[in-house]
Amino acid sequence: MYEPIGKAELYLSVGLSAIHCIDEALGKNAVHRILDFPSGYGRVLRFLEIRFPKAEIIAGEIDPMALEFCKREFSVSTLMSHKNFSNIRLPLQADLIWSGSLITHINEKRASELLQLFCKHLAPGGLCLFTTHGLTSVKWIETKAYTYGLSVNAQEKLVSELHKSGYEYVNYESLKNYGLSVVSRERMTQIASSAGQWTQSFFLESGWVGHHDVYGFTKLIPRTYSPTVLRGSARLTCRRSNA
Repeated sequence: MYEPIGKAELYLSVGLSAIHCIDEALGKNAVHRILDFPSGYGRVLRFLEIRFPKAEIIAGEIDPMALEFCKREFSVSTLMSHKNFSNIRLPLQADLIWSGSLITHINEKRASELLQLFCKHLAPGGLCLFTTHGLTSVKWIETKAYTYGLSVNAQEKLVSELHKSGYEYVNYESLKNYGLSVVSRERMTQIASSAGQWTQSFFLESGWVGHHDVYGFTKLIPRTYSPTVLRGSARLTCRRSNA
């Protein structure tokens, strides 16, 4: 779990940082059901379990070994993912969705489809948090401080095309259908806002471990909903950034 040796502090800081972002965005809203998608082997999931001990947690992953590990170690429900997000169905809606480091590896079309999935399976008043590579990542690539294992050509394409479209994706040379994306705040807000009936309620630049930008969207509450049956319906506070 902590390989390579000496990385335990970094591994644990990822989960702790996620919980900090969730707490800041969530406020006092009640959480009864959580979707961690993708869960991996539980680097955030293990902290969600402690932070929300009474909540039902669903781990979503495309890696069956990771799902089996999470089910065995954390006694959570599991959801097998699919390359086509529209083929995924959740039995119930979630009050909280956490999606760390998924949009960071898919193109704009798939990101839009993913957010439509999240909006569809988010309970009224519920909160969805997702992360992206933003200006911090662009700066690292431009200064060569960290280049994510990308070739020089891929680095140049990523940065130059980003300034044109606001969202750019490149494949890793050694992998097919898997790569790295960067997106501007303006473009990501546009994509997410068009995914369904929800509204942006949170943004924190480089909020996840000083690296990923964190966005929060809250599902709108239909007027026909009775307040007595709503869960997690309190209004969220929007974080502002100078970005």
